[in-house]
Amino acid sequence: AKLDYEAIKITYSGEMPPATGNTYYVSSGSGSDSNPGTLSKPWRTIQKAANTAVAGDVVYIRAGTYNESILFQKFSGEPEKPITFQAYSGEKPVIAPTTWYGLNIKKNWIVIDGLTVRNASNINIIIGGGNFVTVRNCEVSGSGMQGIYIAGQVAGETANGNIISNNSIHDNKWEGVYIKAAVAGVTLTDNLVENNRIYNNGMEAIQNKFGDGGVPPKNTTIRGNII
Repeated sequence: AKLDYEAIKITYSGEMPPATGNTYYVSSGSGSDSNPGTLSKPWRTIQKAANTAVAGDVVYIRAGTYNESILFQKFSGEPEKPITFQAYSGEKPVIAPTTWYGLNIKKNWIVIDGLTVRNASNINIIIGGGNFVTVRNCEVSGSGMQGIYIAGQVAGETANGNIISNNSIHDNKWEGVYIKAAVAGVTLTDNLVENNRIYNNGMEAIQNKFGDGGVPPKNTTIRGNII
């Protein structure tokens, strides 16, 4: 049976989602990771937020350039309580990666909303073993390989139920969106790619293909994209 994407997306309705947990703020200009993460005393790095926020928390990211690559590997959200990382209203935070990826998401029920991620040496956003991750309203460009890659990286991992929606994905050297197992023994099921603008990438706009060891993605839905 196909996954009920609308049931998942209803969890994320609204422009400024109410936190069921704590609300935190990050500012590259005025923040410090020794601060409490409040609006008046924000953190400096998104990595600090990724290492702290738990299910139900919302992290608002202020305008500025963040020279960091963020690894999401500590906490997962829950079905009714995702962990949301969102651009502060009316502002444009830009992530300038310092390693091969911009965002590397290995946990579940994470929402990335309204961020600009550009110029990673390899992959701007990789969902590498994360499930029920939503990437929406983002600009993803200029990577040396893929813009967004949904891929289990270690045998036994899953990358299921992820949603890539309403993004601008362009000028990446290889594919715009790539769905493929990086190694044998990985499961990729029920992923959704919809309503994105995907253009001027060096290879396919969207590639959904057999991975290493002949592992195919299953039940991928691709709809409403402008290519």
